[in-house]
Parts: sequence; C-alpha cells; structure tokens
Amino acid sequence: MFVKQKQSGFALLLFMVVVIGYIIAGYSAGLTTSVQQVNEQKRLKNTKVLLEAKEALLSYALNYAVTGEINKMGKLPCPDHQIANSEGTQDSPCGGMGINAVGYFPYKTIGKGKIEDASGECLWYVVSGDYKNEAESKLLNWDSVGYLNLVDENGTLQHENNEDNFPVAFIISPGISIDQDRLPDGSLADCGGGNHTMASYLEGGSNIDYSTDLPASADTLWTFLTASAAASSSNVNYNDQVIAVYRDELWDRVAQIGQLNTDNNSPVDTLAETVTQQLANCLQVYGNHINNTDRTLPFAAPIDLTDYRSSSNYDDTASLLAGRFPQNINNSEAPGDGALNDIISNDTEFVFDGSSTGYCGTTGLAANEMFWKNWKDHFFYVVGDDFKPNSSPPALANRCDDNEKCITVDLNNNLAAVIFFAGEADAAQIRDWTPAIDNKNNIMSYLNGANTAFYDGSAVVDYSSFQDDFAYCVLFDDAQPSGSEFSILKCRDIP
Repeated sequence: MFVKQKQSGFALLLFMVVVIGYIIAGYSAGLTTSVQQVNEQKRLKNTKVLLEAKEALLSYALNYAVTGEINKMGKLPCPDHQIANSEGTQDSPCGGMGINAVGYFPYKTIGKGKIEDASGECLWYVVSGDYKNEAESKLLNWDSVGYLNLVDENGTLQHENNEDNFPVAFIISPGISIDQDRLPDGSLADCGGGNHTMASYLEGGSNIDYSTDLPASADTLWTFLTASAAASSSNVNYNDQVIAVYRDELWDRVAQIGQLNTDNNSPVDTLAETVTQQLANCLQVYGNHINNTDRTLPFAAPIDLTDYRSSSNYDDTASLLAGRFPQNINNSEAPGDGALNDIISNDTEFVFDGSSTGYCGTTGLAANEMFWKNWKDHFFYVVGDDFKPNSSPPALANRCDDNEKCITVDLNNNLAAVIFFAGEADAAQIRDWTPAIDNKNNIMSYLNGANTAFYDGSAVVDYSSFQDDFAYCVLFDDAQPSGSEFSILKCRDIP
C-alpha cells in the first residue's frame, strides 16, 4: 500500500511538471508572437514614414527645378549635421565636390515638420555627391550616376548591380538603440539631443564599419545596410530601415513639369532646342565676324574625355571635324589668321565655363549658360572640311564644290556645320560614367541611326534631322553680302 501511494505521488508530480511546462511554453509562444507583432507594426509604421519622407524629398526636387536657380535641376538638399538653431535645415555646403554626405534628414528645408520613426527617432539621410546642392557638381543631368549601394544583413545587393540603378539618396529609420551610445551632448536639440554620431544610430553588421567605410573622397561608393523584415523581427543586431531614391525616380519627378528653363514654364526639350539654336547662332555670328576673313568655323572637341563634368576637357582638337561642341577653341586659330584674336578676346573661351561669360554668351546664350554647364555632354558638332581653320582655305565661291567637303543633312549637301542635342537615352544606350567605367565615349550612346557616323571630310555622310535628337544646321551662301554668308535653320525646316 505504501509503495502504491509513493507511485501515485510521483505520477501526480510528473503530471504537474508537464502541465506547467505546457503553460510556460504557451506563454512564451504568446509572448514571442506579441513581440513579433509589435515589431511588425513598428516596421509598417516606419515604411509609411519613409515613403512620406521620400515623397516630400521628390516634391522638393521638383519645386527646386521650378523656383530654384535657373537651369539647376535634379538638386537635392544637404543633410542636417549641426545642432540647435539650424536643426531640421540643411547645412550647406556639405563636403567637397563629388563627396557623398550623411546626417539627419533636413525636414524643414523640404517644407515638412519634424518626422520621426516608430521609435521616436529622427530620420537619417544620405545624398550622393553629384546630386547635393553644395558643393555642386560641374555637370548634373539625367545621366548622372549615384555613388550609393544598399545591401541587406547578408550583404545581398537590394538593386541591380549597374550604375544605372545605383541610388542617388537614402532616407533611414534608425529604430531603437541596439547596444549603442545615444547619449545627448547636452544641447536642447530634438534630434538625438545633438548627438550626430552616425555609429550611435546605424548598424553596419559584420561587413560595414560606418566609422571607416565611408571615406570623404569624391566619386567613392558608399554602402549602407537595410534590415530585412525577417531580420528586424528575429535578429537583435539589425533594425535600420532604408528607403532609396533612384535616379530615374528623381528625373521622372522633375520631368513632370519639366522646369529646366529660364522662365520656369517650358519642358526640357524646349530648352534643349533653344540652346542648340543659340549655339548654332553663335557659330553664325563667329563665322560672319568682320575679322574672320577666311569664314572658318572651329574644330570639334573629342568624344572620349577623361572626365565629362569638367568644362576644361571640352577643348577643340586640331583637324577634328566631328565630336562634341567645344568649350574652348584655342586650337582653332587658323594659321596665318591672327585676326581670330580680335573675335574672342581671351583667344580660347567659346562657351561659358563658370567663371566668366564666353563668346557665345554675347550672342544669346548668356541666360542659359547653366544649362550648358549641366548638359554640355549632350551637344555634338560636325564642321565641313571646307570650313575648318586652314592656312589656305578654299575660295568662298568654291566652297562645297565637292560634296564630301561639306555637311549633308537629309540629302541637303551644301551645309557648313550641324549641331545635335542628344535626347534621353533609349533602351540600347548606356551613358554611365565613373572614374572606373566609361560608357560616354561612344557616339552611339548618344545619337541614333545615321547621326552616329563619323565625318572626316573624305566621304559624304548624310546625317538625319528625323532622329530623336535636335539638329540645327549652319548654312553658307557666298552670294550673300559680306558678313552675312552664314545663316542657321532648324535642319528639318530646310526646303
């Protein structure tokens, strides 16, 4: 009997242990589920906040294109990296030219109130060097690449691995602190209490050290980590959420109204055509100048450049008849014709270079010189062999006697020159450029069809005005009075 009682007592104890175990397991499972639900709710809120911030940033870019400085479009604000009185506003300039910048999201600058994530933290913000408004790039247009990459906690790239798809900006929700020192610096600043130390807020994981892997050097790729949904809910080491702004998103937004002009009313193609016409007009005035007795036009600049952003690289090249429109024409002085010094006072500067007004600025381009600065890689130029700088040029009456010595467009074969503006890249055209990768050095990356042909004066090349490019022609008629031999016309309007 005593043995049975002991066995019964043990069985009861075992039963109680099992029951308690089930209760604890159920409670733990419920607690885990509850924590996961809370994390998921936070993640959803952060997603909403980031989307709203991104929309505000894109709206700022559009508004800047409309109301900001003339012909400066695609610009994004600098981050907020100071405290107190400037909190919420961009701190510009934010580093040297071409250097990426990081700091708090400048919510006031873009016209918003304070924006916080689900943990009550201010958002962080990263902008690629060429897209920040100061120090501004020497060239910024819809082909400019971003120098940012985004990976998850496993190091997996979150976008296609080509320059076309590299982000131009990030907005970041830092989430709650994960073993980080976020002590304020004693200021009254709302964001971080004045703590602007990025490592106090963002987690780079095992592959990214934000204190060493974001060098302050131009044209350098920065990589940031965004935690996946799974990592955010199950891995205590990651909770940053990042939303990217991509190049096409930015330029598509700017193009909604297309404010790329002087009066903020015309779309980009209208201004592009205007500037193409103004460059042609500059050639006309230059060619007809009283001191240009030989009636010659400048050589072209090379297509292949070391850096397409720098105006100083757009120098004309002796004997080059087809290439980019030249910024400087120091090689176009016709031997024996020193009179060119009386046409361009400094002997070289044809188009505005950012420091002073070039020769073309006096012929109508001055108001649009910033468009030239940011889009100069899109302008191409071909000059007829009979009109190149030459110590023994053919007589005016003999110009274009041989068809191959002049420019042909749409079978019109008595033209002195033609200027093209390359439109937006089509699916087959890649124009990305970094110091390591050059896709701009091929004319087919810009122009289409017959317009990709290279002219050197040895054979007729028939260019077309009916491609997706703007084309203005420079005509020559020696029967006209002296000083009016050159004229211009939109190529497709030539009878």
